[in-house]
Amino acid sequence: VCWVDAQEERVRFVGENQLAIWGVEDEELLLTASYNMGRMLEAVPLEVHRRKGVRVGVLETTSPFKASLVFAPNLRTKLEPSLGWPVVAAIPCRDFVFLFGAGDLDAIKEEIGGVVLKEFRESSYPLTTELLHISEQGVTAVGHFDPPPEG
Repeated sequence: VCWVDAQEERVRFVGENQLAIWGVEDEELLLTASYNMGRMLEAVPLEVHRRKGVRVGVLETTSPFKASLVFAPNLRTKLEPSLGWPVVAAIPCRDFVFLFGAGDLDAIKEEIGGVVLKEFRESSYPLTTELLHISEQGVTAVGHFDPPPEG
């Protein structure tokens, strides 16, 4: 959980000391953070492109919380009309998210692999090369991209 200024230029992690100063309990903090993520996601446009006949969604924001938006409570509401539900996400770094219908995984996996690896390697804030299945049951890894062998 973080505190951020209105311009999203200054980001600070919120620790136990800060919570004590604010007089806020963990439960209230998590509820507020979830609410704020939901509001952020509502305001972010979802761009949908076609790659190899598959709809691929991209969250159009420069927010440092872009990757975190996949944990917003209203993600299904945002994505289902355009991409279906459940979805798979590729989140190689803080600033980059690919989203697509879970049934399209096999059709799109090879198409996005190179981009995912490039973003993971070159980003200042790398996260994962895993593909994440997102549904009502939670988030689970369903595959990953390996860098090509050297040589």
